Amino acid sequence: MAAVTLSDDLITTKVREQLAYDPRVSALDLRVATNNGVVALYGHVDSEAQAAAAVAAASRAEGVRMVENRLEVRPIRRPTGEKEVISVPGRPGRD
Repeated sequence: MAAVTLSDDLITTKVREQLAYDPRVSALDLRVATNNGVVALYGHVDSEAQAAAAVAAASRAEGVRMVENRLEVRPIRRPTGEKEVISVPGRPGRD
């Protein structure tokens, strides 16, 4: 039985579905392009972990032969003057 080849448009749709279902990925900030089953991911993510999660999610989609990670990591920046609060267990007022 011959393998069924999916169209690039259908693969793109399936990749977007996988990205939408993965809670580690904000699919709203990502663009997907597909050419002959090769998926390229574009956009911005907050961390390398989110980029890896996006690539893994895209790889799970039916019809994907390869995923090109063209994502740009842009860590969340705090407004000037806002301090990061770090919780230290066992220190009063900090946990």
